[in-house]
Amino acid sequence: MVQSRICLLLLCYQLLDVVDAQGNFTSSTPSVPAASDFIRRSWHSSIVVGNFLYIDGGDLWQMVDGIMLWGPNTKTLSIDLTKSWTNTTVEMNPINKTIESWDEAYLWPDSSRSSFYQWGGSISTRKVPPIVAASSLCKFEPDNRGGGEWTELGHASNSIFRDLRRSVRGATASRDDIWYMVGGATHCSSDRSISECSTFTSLGPIISYNSTSNLWTNDSAQDFTGSETAIFSAMHNVPFGSSVGLNVIFGGGTTFSGRTSDTYYPTNLLDFQHIYIYDPITKTFHSQTATGPRPSPRIQFCSVGTPGDNGSYEIFVFGGYEQLNITSNEVYVLSLPAFVWFKADHTATSPRRAHECNIVGQGGSQMAVIGGIDISFPTGTTRNSPDPWTNGINVFDLSAMRWKDTYDPNNPPYQSPSVVRDWYTKNGSSPLWDSPAVERLFLEAVTPTTTPVPPSGLNQSEIGTPPSDGKPNVGAIAGGVVGGVTVLAVIAFVMHYIFKKQRTDSESNDYRKPELEASVSNYTTESAHQGRTVREQQHPQSTLLELPQSALLELPPADDRYEADSGNAR
Repeated sequence: MVQSRICLLLLCYQLLDVVDAQGNFTSSTPSVPAASDFIRRSWHSSIVVGNFLYIDGGDLWQMVDGIMLWGPNTKTLSIDLTKSWTNTTVEMNPINKTIESWDEAYLWPDSSRSSFYQWGGSISTRKVPPIVAASSLCKFEPDNRGGGEWTELGHASNSIFRDLRRSVRGATASRDDIWYMVGGATHCSSDRSISECSTFTSLGPIISYNSTSNLWTNDSAQDFTGSETAIFSAMHNVPFGSSVGLNVIFGGGTTFSGRTSDTYYPTNLLDFQHIYIYDPITKTFHSQTATGPRPSPRIQFCSVGTPGDNGSYEIFVFGGYEQLNITSNEVYVLSLPAFVWFKADHTATSPRRAHECNIVGQGGSQMAVIGGIDISFPTGTTRNSPDPWTNGINVFDLSAMRWKDTYDPNNPPYQSPSVVRDWYTKNGSSPLWDSPAVERLFLEAVTPTTTPVPPSGLNQSEIGTPPSDGKPNVGAIAGGVVGGVTVLAVIAFVMHYIFKKQRTDSESNDYRKPELEASVSNYTTESAHQGRTVREQQHPQSTLLELPQSALLELPPADDRYEADSGNAR
């Protein structure tokens, strides 16, 4: 029944493609159409480096001489962030490319944040001829005037890169000179070594790239959730744990590692209650339960992350494709280390999926959202309906949690939204931890000598390190200890000793995650541990993370771009 429904929807979407696209781009088609001719932009990538926002690849719909054209964006576009603009006055500067243009490529900055890399992605179905270029790592060097140059890089002889297949829709994040990717899938539209176009193969362990050593490695032999891996998920490097931070993963779905199927779609959707954590030091996965009003299961959303007040870290999520063919227009924020979701109470805007968002401005308090489509089939709009946002761009004030029509380079610095600050004031900062191991990871904030850098490809962006303004850091908040690092270390040691003494052989094999409620009454308070304390329960010593059954939800109908056929897949 489900398969029949998916096939029917795919047929309808194929018919919509015929209606949508009345012609292909030519050499004279504008790369930046006039606002009155702009229709839609989607499946692109974006990143902020220096004083510019860059938009790369993806597909573009526009009117030319009364005919709607749909084609690949073969330019890199730049937007000056030193000037104020609205979505009507914004100027996009086209930059010529000497490398291939891709849909949904991964972008990430170098350690100095003065240039950025590109890898992954798939070719546009509108590319003529539909030839997939060889897999290569590329780098963009800006000229700091809105232009720049792309170059193709080599790779170290002892790197796994030569055996690595180009992928799409993995979850990515980076910090300093290391970029991480988990999951995703490969197809003949993403890698030229794949000749069979009727199947998609999911990828498993975390892959990392070190730009200093130029080495690609398998960073973990362990899969995301036991035998499954992530697809359409988001990953952020957050300033907790060691000096390299922690990678938190949420949303999207899972599919079996190495699984071959006829769709890019995950086997199951993940709920946003279970947040997954990857520790780059021990190369192990953990999970933590989040509370509060969270997003419904979805894919193709965008997210940005930024340090908040008093050592917190906030991750904002916008839009996405939900179950039952619903495209979302909601904004949510996840605050760490409390692991609490909040829903923004804002005036509704245009729903969208397959869009990009980035933190912009010196104060880090604005989110620019670029592109996206809304196919809430059969009642929603289709791609030949003009984007309600002029030029397909809009701005969200992260502190006030409201949409606005102007980008201001001098917007006040980011401050955690009032609803978040009020929650911490009333409840403290530590959740009911799923395990002592997860609690220990969040006891300390990352030292300020390292900087989390923006991931991309799945629409994520991060900025900065926790502000050093004399306010208590997250170690003091999470541990509830007011004092120096020495005191914190002693308390952590004592707690660890007590946990160890309380364990028994029978308990060590009988750990169950405690039930979490939003009510403050579910948490206990100790004088030596302000906020909430861990309810001591035991957990297996194995690092294999089992996916909670409650996190598995039914998948929405298939995406029109990625049906399997004898050619490319979208």
